[in-house]
Amino acid sequence: MPQNLSNFDAAMRDIAAPNVVSQINFRTVALDLAQEGESEVADGRRARVTLHIRRNYSGVKTTPEGRTLPTAGQQQFLPMYIPYVDTTGRINLTVQVIDQSESNRGAFINAMMEEMDGLIRDAVQYRNETMCGYGAGILCRVNGNPAASAVSADVDDPGGFTQSTNGTRFLAPGQIVAAIRSNAVVANTPLTIDSVTDSDTVAFAANTANLADNDILVRAASTTITNVEDTDYNAPIMGIPGMVDDGTLVNSYFGVNRTSYPVLQARVVANAGTISADLIQREIDVAEQRGQGNISVHLMHHSTRRAYLTVMEGDRRYQGGDLRNPDAGTKAAKGGPVGFGGVHIREEKHFPYGMWIGMDTSSFMRFVSVEGRWEDRQGSILQLDTANATHTFTGLFYMRDAFAMTRPNSSFRLDGLTTSVVALNLA
Repeated sequence: MPQNLSNFDAAMRDIAAPNVVSQINFRTVALDLAQEGESEVADGRRARVTLHIRRNYSGVKTTPEGRTLPTAGQQQFLPMYIPYVDTTGRINLTVQVIDQSESNRGAFINAMMEEMDGLIRDAVQYRNETMCGYGAGILCRVNGNPAASAVSADVDDPGGFTQSTNGTRFLAPGQIVAAIRSNAVVANTPLTIDSVTDSDTVAFAANTANLADNDILVRAASTTITNVEDTDYNAPIMGIPGMVDDGTLVNSYFGVNRTSYPVLQARVVANAGTISADLIQREIDVAEQRGQGNISVHLMHHSTRRAYLTVMEGDRRYQGGDLRNPDAGTKAAKGGPVGFGGVHIREEKHFPYGMWIGMDTSSFMRFVSVEGRWEDRQGSILQLDTANATHTFTGLFYMRDAFAMTRPNSSFRLDGLTTSVVALNLA
């Protein structure tokens, strides 16, 4: 009996499941640092964490005999609500591909796995990229004022961080982007990207929009949307730089004002400049004093790690068992870990340039509502795409979760470190 659509669909679901689990959990750096955490109270929209934000400062003192007792005080607690975020992806297959598979099961399974595994890999890259941001969903900003309806534009500030280097870092051909100005979608956008350079210029397939300096480019659901809620603007999961922050990037941290509650402020050093051992140790000491931090990992871009390695370059080449064969390299040349004081440095390709984050990961948590899975509530992963009136089938993959650091003051962040960056598009 030839393979039919019903049998094929059941087989596809069996094959898909283990690939979803392994790729989501293991093919990242920033995401791997999160540990699954149990929230105290959870409903369908959010998780709840209770924060201990103030000690009983007035209720403790030395009291000599017969003197007034201290004023009674109390511990202060505050609930923080962390909304779940949906990460979604879709694939489409024509009926011709499905029909062909009925007589060639091996070829069809191979093609299907390419589509499914490719979508999962893309979702992993996207989530890892957003974990290296601060929940704003910004890909870059327009740099300068392009001519009206220009089919190319210069961009800067990759990831929404103020940087002039490699503005096209997170752009890719075929990507659909909307321009945001004054919290609204700019007229005649979204646009489809035609090509990008390893530098700062993006070309559009067509453009009837009038882009302006500092317009924000974000992902958009389609080229026909007009509502900002159909874009990535302020929509993705909260990233590590937004957690380890003093309010510069994210002042309202899951609805809690960091100015009002400084205990949620991490130590941030702006324009840190040249890396030195004293600078790093100083911030480790500050994190320990402010938040009882125990730094367990240092996270940064490859260029920042290279700048760190140059600190000891002059000494390193003459260390070892045989000085007749000096070696200026480190374990990093073979992909091995290097560290500071025994604490590993983890390099992440999506991380902002010139930034060093020392993390106490004990309070870095993931809250899960739905693990990654393919939608099959109607008994089939593939559904006829009736909206477009074509004989095409669509599949939907989605996750629902959130990340948070409940004690940001136990970590630290250095911004504006002096590094040497190689412009590289990550598409």
